[in-house]
Amino acid sequence: MPKAITAIHRILDGKNRDEFATDWTARPATERLLEIISVACSPVPNDVKSRETDIPWRRIADLGNILRPAYPDTNPEIVWSIAKNDLASLQAFAEKVIHEEG
Repeated sequence: MPKAITAIHRILDGKNRDEFATDWTARPATERLLEIISVACSPVPNDVKSRETDIPWRRIADLGNILRPAYPDTNPEIVWSIAKNDLASLQAFAEKVIHEEG
């Protein structure tokens, strides 16, 4: 999960929302990485999710449900928003868990 988040940050670095929306390399790559992140979030127990309120668990799961069937008209605004605004707390959480698990 942290690697996928880092890759998203690299992909989006220097791009604005409009550039992202029309970039047919960056956009599908970001969507695929968000799909991977969504799947990785699935096994996190609900009691852990309820304690980690800074992470938009439902929003990430909902996006994964859209991305997995590969709908052709994914809304770039939603993908951009999640990629730019919702991953920092998830990355911190994932790195903490990885550190604790050794």
